[in-house]
Amino acid sequence: MSILYEKRTSARFIVRCLVNTDEEYSWSKDISSTGVYFVVQQSMRKNEVINLTIELNKECVVQCEGEVIRTDKQIQGYGVAVQFSRMMFDRV
Repeated sequence: MSILYEKRTSARFIVRCLVNTDEEYSWSKDISSTGVYFVVQQSMRKNEVINLTIELNKECVVQCEGEVIRTDKQIQGYGVAVQFSRMMFDRV
């Protein structure tokens, strides 16, 4: 029997937010206080540090820096899991 161990340390929320990277934009699949998962067209390297802008709503934008901890090949693009290392909230 195989037992799967959950590595997440915070609750995920299935939320669709606009996610902008330096290369392209996408929509989040889920988000938590420690990271975000989204799908992009170009693959990203594990351990790569990237900058993100996440639009939570029309009035709240989060500027983030994070590390790519996982990429998954999907039918249309690559799923990317990013763990936040720095965040700054802006009100629009």
